[in-house]
Amino acid sequence: MNKPHSNAHRFFPAAALVAVTFFLGSTPGCRDATVTSPATTDDVAVSTGPVTVEVISDDSTQTVTIDDVAEGTTLEDVMRQVESLDVGVTGSGEMAFVDSMLGQATGTEGGWTFKVDGEFSKLGIGSVKLSPPTTVTWAYSDWPDAASE
Repeated sequence: MNKPHSNAHRFFPAAALVAVTFFLGSTPGCRDATVTSPATTDDVAVSTGPVTVEVISDDSTQTVTIDDVAEGTTLEDVMRQVESLDVGVTGSGEMAFVDSMLGQATGTEGGWTFKVDGEFSKLGIGSVKLSPPTTVTWAYSDWPDAASE
């Protein structure tokens, strides 16, 4: 014949957990603690840093630095923030394109090309994700000259 089972052993761990939670919650200082965490995206810390944009023209080089750019920000987003260089961006995302800067428009003979940390990019500005600190260098080139670089 089977003995009836007691369910008391099932409730003990739950009762102990409730008691500990009540004790910790009522301890002075525990419930008033504030926990701070770094800026996150999907619970992963995001590093930030400066992005320097330099534009080389015939007679000068102009430089603008944007501080606290988050890693993974696209070059498109950065270029849309650079007001002092009179940047014209058309399209968005993979189709984004710098069509003018400092009053010099892209045309049939030439246009704006860029390097990220000294390397020409094979991607457009909407696809280039930056890892600050970084430097983006822009220059206006004739199309045959740009193709040979």
